[in-house]
Amino acid sequence: MPVRPVATSFAVLIARGSDRGFIDLIRPITFEEQLEEQRLIRDAEEPQPCPVCGRPSLVHRCDACLEKHRERTNLARSRRRDAGLCIFCGKPEPCEKGCIKKTGDRVKNIRAERRSLGLCESCGAPDAIGGYCALHRSIRLPKAREREARRRDFRRRSGLCLACGMAEPEAGGSRCKECRQRIRWRKRSRRSV
Repeated sequence: MPVRPVATSFAVLIARGSDRGFIDLIRPITFEEQLEEQRLIRDAEEPQPCPVCGRPSLVHRCDACLEKHRERTNLARSRRRDAGLCIFCGKPEPCEKGCIKKTGDRVKNIRAERRSLGLCESCGAPDAIGGYCALHRSIRLPKAREREARRRDFRRRSGLCLACGMAEPEAGGSRCKECRQRIRWRKRSRRSV
């Protein structure tokens, strides 16, 4: 199995005969470099026939078939919504909670299966690091940082511990006593390894 590039300071071999060879220890790989490598790898892969129309495609279905499917689904859902029916199955409205749960469970199972196979949870790309390919990681990281910043800002304004959001912070600090002790313990355990 080829070694994939990672965004760390370790030297790694770039996959599938790249002309760059080993990456030096001084400069880590950026997300842009990872995205470019991923595009190169996908471009080199053999296209498979689309199961609907037979045109060559690198993903499960070609873009034209996916777009048609998306349009049909959106149209059917808007008609059901206007009629006051469940948008998933077309039954009366109370059904929607059950359908949403089934859909959520199905998506959860798909993501868990992809994760166990080492694929990207979102798109199923083969070169996932930490559960996501470089493209989806570059999309998710800024959103996660924004969410965390909003959460911390809310906790700071509410006078709660920034780490757990449950207790009041110690005087002159931003974290409660338990969280502060837990963070110190983690730092000590990292240094000892």
